[in-house]
Amino acid sequence: MQKYKNIISEKKLVIVSIFLLCASVMPLLILGRYGVMSADDYSYGIEVHDVWIETGSLFQAVRSAIEHTKDFYYGWQGTYTSCFLMSMCPMHFGIKNAFVVPVIMIGMFSISTYLLARQIFVRWFGGDTISYIYIECLLLFLYWQVLDAPSDGIYWYNGATHYVLMESFMFLMITAVSGIIWTECRWKRIVWCILASVDGLLVGGGNLVTGLQAQIILLLILLYSLVKTRKRLVYVLIPLLCFTAGFLVNIAAPGNVARSGVSSEGYSAFISIIASFYYAFVYVGRWTSLMVVLVWASTVPLMWKIGRESQRKFAYPVLVTLGVFCLIAAMFTPSLYAIGQVGQKRINNIIQMVYYLGLFSVTTYWFGWLTHRKKPVILVNLFEKYGNVLSLGCLAAFITVWMFTADKNTYAGISALRSLVKGDAAVFYKEEMERYEMYTDEEMKDVVVKTHSARPYVFDSRDVSWDVDHWINVAMAHYYHKNSIIRLVDADS
Repeated sequence: MQKYKNIISEKKLVIVSIFLLCASVMPLLILGRYGVMSADDYSYGIEVHDVWIETGSLFQAVRSAIEHTKDFYYGWQGTYTSCFLMSMCPMHFGIKNAFVVPVIMIGMFSISTYLLARQIFVRWFGGDTISYIYIECLLLFLYWQVLDAPSDGIYWYNGATHYVLMESFMFLMITAVSGIIWTECRWKRIVWCILASVDGLLVGGGNLVTGLQAQIILLLILLYSLVKTRKRLVYVLIPLLCFTAGFLVNIAAPGNVARSGVSSEGYSAFISIIASFYYAFVYVGRWTSLMVVLVWASTVPLMWKIGRESQRKFAYPVLVTLGVFCLIAAMFTPSLYAIGQVGQKRINNIIQMVYYLGLFSVTTYWFGWLTHRKKPVILVNLFEKYGNVLSLGCLAAFITVWMFTADKNTYAGISALRSLVKGDAAVFYKEEMERYEMYTDEEMKDVVVKTHSARPYVFDSRDVSWDVDHWINVAMAHYYHKNSIIRLVDADS
């Protein structure tokens, strides 16, 4: 093993991790070429689509989206940022623009996670860049492959925008606030403050799960600034106030009251908080699969290295662990309070990523605490001599699991590649375009479509119903100005 240790350098491991990440998300991006609109994409964009068809003016379309957001604020929900962005679905401007959706979601979430993780592992933990890049590439690989609902997090524009995209904005905001803490340059501190404040107003108008999470993190950073770096206190306080103002505007919307009247009744605040911890345990267990363990194990030697070589104190491992777990639990609270249930897959997507990021961060923190206070000789010898070999071995193990798992739909990238190779994606898209011709035929007022003969597994499974009064059918009929749209009932329905 000593011989292989000299051959397997950390730089080579980084190259492998970058290649693996790119190879894993490429099928997901290519599959976007065959994507289509789904569910709320229709109901949130009728006005924008009509204006674009009539005028061809982007300015007028944006103006219509603003009016739509205003109407929704007073009539349905206060999430002003999400409502505006959801109204601007790329497919409103051309049905073939669907390929943009996974590019936006995967691109924004990967970039924001990369930047935030860099702040955590390099700035806060004092790690080196090589180790961090390896950890981050595998973290993103893991997330995109075991995502709870790829359809809701990558391809369904409205669902992904409301959660994955808004979580990306939140990650960028926390990155900027962290930049305030660590930069020594005054003008950079001002720039970070402005960016964080503007982003805070956007995040304040997003979903309540991300909003509550952001409020907790910003308050913790403010507390840290108050204790450790008071000269930066004002720079941290301004983004916090901007976000809080936006968040209050969001939750105070008249539309929230109207919407609560037709939603399921939730639990009390106390019960919701208690139940959140229970569900956090349940879902952490559910999301800790063999793949997760193997990816985590492949990063352990480099997380150990960061902790051992860092000059940080790592003084509060128990508090940090409890804090991360409480943050994960808090992300279940809004759903329990609002509707008395959890498990919505589009929400699970972002909680899942916070869990994985927290798992890697807490592990590194504990290694930092351990190596700064004790001398675990066995672990020191193991990771010093054979760390890279162990990383490569675990990496080979999870690649094997990833590629050769019996159910090819278990991992999103493999499932997407399978849909492309088998031709399911091409067949599905061809049939969708045949439907689209009927939807846009002005002489056809009552449209009857056939059931799809193929559909990529990672695409949204919701389809036009056999029930003409189903809400998706009604939304699509309004969108395309039809009297009705219905799907034929076949033997398999």
